[in-house]
Amino acid sequence: MSKGEVVLLDCWVSPFCLRAKIALAEKGVGYEARAENLFGGKSDLLLKSSPIYKKVPVLLHDGEPLC
Repeated sequence: MSKGEVVLLDCWVSPFCLRAKIALAEKGVGYEARAENLFGGKSDLLLKSSPIYKKVPVLLHDGEPLC
């Protein structure tokens, strides 16, 4: 991750992820969306970023999670 990079861990079926995308778009924040497969297997990045709930959306800014 580069300095100031924003990454959104999301899933297309989640209305909560859609809300996060809308909020980021309204604020003009550029981000990289990374799709998670919540039905088959969750990525190590998701499990590390949201260890308690293991749910999306998770917003990563400079590698630090904001659940």
